[in-house]
Amino acid sequence: MFSLIKKASSLLLCSSFLCGVLAGCNETLDQDKYAKVGKPVERPEEQLQTDKIYQLGETVSTMFPDNLRYKPDGYPYASMEYTLQAAALYEHPEEAGIDMGQVLVNGEVCYDLETEVPYDPDYSQTSFLLCDVLIRNPGIGYPNITELGVVCRMNEEGKLGWTGYPAYFSMPEEARDDSDGYNYFLPVGQSMEAKVGWWIDMEQCKKENLYLSLNHGSEESLEAYWELKL
Repeated sequence: MFSLIKKASSLLLCSSFLCGVLAGCNETLDQDKYAKVGKPVERPEEQLQTDKIYQLGETVSTMFPDNLRYKPDGYPYASMEYTLQAAALYEHPEEAGIDMGQVLVNGEVCYDLETEVPYDPDYSQTSFLLCDVLIRNPGIGYPNITELGVVCRMNEEGKLGWTGYPAYFSMPEEARDDSDGYNYFLPVGQSMEAKVGWWIDMEQCKKENLYLSLNHGSEESLEAYWELKL
């Protein structure tokens, strides 16, 4: 079960998938079903937890603490198990071999890091971060890719800015879930490889300050970060 904050948000973003060409016939996000919501995200100010920073190749999963009141019966894990295999920053998705028709350019895929309000940048001038992840289901009832995100370290104190929801999600066809563009099927104990991409406004964040996040905006005990070292 992904974080409750992300789960509540993801229910507002229902979508179907398009079949794209990327290492076979993979499912990708359908941008026609997403609408821009020009409202601030209600999140507490987040700080980077330096004791929860992981590196490329490391595997991370989080479990609900015994004293967490929202702990669901039967599902002790708070996230899927992720291994960050690769991360690369591109000037444009097409540089990564991705057709623009497979990438969301509306909805809430780009947030101003200071105001946390979604906006529409000039996407032709906006960078694109692509992460290769290995995902394993250790015991989650409802997998959702929005428990992964990208954050920017805004200052020396570690204040974090959230870049927005994934703009690209490519996965095996058998994992497709038509109920929501960010949901997917993965039986307990099984794994799959996926590619997840985000729009990044490099005028607002230096590449060395970007982190892949897990459960950002949730309970501190459930959060984790990968240093990308782009």
